[in-house]
Amino acid sequence: MKKVSIIIPAYKRPKELIRAAESVLTQKHKDWEIIIINDSPDFDFTEFDIFLQNLSGEYKPKIKYFINTKNMGANYSRNFGLDNLSKNSDFVFFLDHDDWLKENSLADQVSIIQREKCDWLLTLNKSNGIELGIDSIKITDQDKRYYNYLIDYLIKRKIRGDYAQLLKTDLIKKHNIYYSKKVNSGQTLEEWVFSIRYSRYSKCFVENIVTLEKEYQQDSLTNLAKNKKFKNKLNNFKNIFFASSEIFFEGVYPMEKVYIFIKILRGIQKLIF
Repeated sequence: MKKVSIIIPAYKRPKELIRAAESVLTQKHKDWEIIIINDSPDFDFTEFDIFLQNLSGEYKPKIKYFINTKNMGANYSRNFGLDNLSKNSDFVFFLDHDDWLKENSLADQVSIIQREKCDWLLTLNKSNGIELGIDSIKITDQDKRYYNYLIDYLIKRKIRGDYAQLLKTDLIKKHNIYYSKKVNSGQTLEEWVFSIRYSRYSKCFVENIVTLEKEYQQDSLTNLAKNKKFKNKLNNFKNIFFASSEIFFEGVYPMEKVYIFIKILRGIQKLIF
């Protein structure tokens, strides 16, 4: 059995965090660990503390709970989780504190990634009960749903949509892959910076099954990024610029530089209009 390390950055909302943790506890695939990083040290997490205290002895050793000394942002918390993986970790799954796993999600994902012998699996989400399909998928006999994340997802948009991902721990450690250390907010920035780095060493395999459910909040990072106020639009553009510069200077990857140029142009467009 393969160990799945589930990293959960938490900011407020202890009830939602309990729901996320419980969705892991009830999985049929039992070889897992949860690494929780509480990024709101001044918020009352008594309810979650009681939840941890009441866990059976079977589960307590499998949950690592850390509290940041101050609010550091989701990227810092995810990177901290990566630094605290167990030595025998096989796969990594990033779970937001207000999301939860579907029944048998881990077993299904591990089965697929072993069947395909791939290092990177993308699956579908549901948001508020509505399936967020990875749409416009063009499946051919040649690639069998294997895609280059940078070219097919970001540039050509052969595959689009929100996704959950299971990744090979060894690949992350071998190539020292982390989330942005310059940008700590903005959900899309968190995902594409990490994913571009990972895509240098692996294609992604897309499976059309729902493994994750989401419940978007009004004050979520995603919704705040869509705020039309100029101050928020300016902050979002600054994040795009800093994240892009971080990727740009990491090496000679021509298509990455093409995407960065497109990303900055889109950021300027959103800032002006």
